[in-house]
Amino acid sequence: MNTYKISLIFTVKNEEKTIKSLLDSILIQTKMPDEIIIVDGGSFDKTVKIIEKYKHLLPIKIIIKKGANVPEGRNIGISNSKYPIIAVTDGGCVLDKNWVFEITEPFKYKTIDIVSGKYIATGDSLLQKLTGILLMYDFNKVDSATFSPSSRSIAFKKSAWEQVKGYPEWLISGEDTYFNDKLRKIGKVFYLNKNAIVYWEPRDNLIKLFKQYFQYSYYDAIGLINPGYYFLRIASWFIFSLILIELLFYSLFQLLPILLIIPFFLLSFRVIYKLKNKMLNLKNYCYGLVILSIFELALLLGYFNGIFESIKRFLKILLRK
Repeated sequence: MNTYKISLIFTVKNEEKTIKSLLDSILIQTKMPDEIIIVDGGSFDKTVKIIEKYKHLLPIKIIIKKGANVPEGRNIGISNSKYPIIAVTDGGCVLDKNWVFEITEPFKYKTIDIVSGKYIATGDSLLQKLTGILLMYDFNKVDSATFSPSSRSIAFKKSAWEQVKGYPEWLISGEDTYFNDKLRKIGKVFYLNKNAIVYWEPRDNLIKLFKQYFQYSYYDAIGLINPGYYFLRIASWFIFSLILIELLFYSLFQLLPILLIIPFFLLSFRVIYKLKNKMLNLKNYCYGLVILSIFELALLLGYFNGIFESIKRFLKILLRK
């Protein structure tokens, strides 16, 4: 067992409905963090009052920074931390009772710089259950060497955070992927511990789900994150569109229905493959098609909007010169 002292960091804003569950899950940890720094981005609900009630139970320090986004809040928390190992999660999550132990235990091996954990989607609604299956990682197939972890379940050496100058505060979303990429570029070693489990709830309606993935892809474009991933997606849909336009131009309407069915079958295959042996029935299949269609649309529209915004910013800089 390692003997490093641990600082647990997370940000919150208007989490009065979820903060108690997170703090209660910290209370039952088999290994307690040595300090807990919570950065509040300007809650106007009861979040801070609820946290205050736990101060006599946990080594909590609250920092209020109105208007701070998530990466800025994390950097503020880490800057104010005392200890060499930083564990990070998110408001709205619930920690498995062994999470702090499991997310930090691999640091007993001196070569490891970052430990990522597993996250499991929860929620009572059918949308949340299907989203967890269709859109979340299958951790049985994740490659630890290439996996880019979310900062809802991660720990790292504070020295590594200092070397890359922290999280990118100019990215509202995708900041953890950008942070991971910078760490990998300077040769830091990642380790995935699937026993370090965090539970979190996906969005509970389709509009929120669309906005979530639109924002993810928008800021991925702004930050030039995962360009290959988006290029393949965009190229696939672009080629499909060209074929469709060509068919329309030549009035080959007899082939048009076949072509239009291709995306349907591709999405259908993904739904059936993901839901097999789990929740596959006609209702879930149809709902799954809707979820994946919204997911694909959000990614494409978000990424294109992010590209256009990047171009606008670049042109503004040129014009100033």
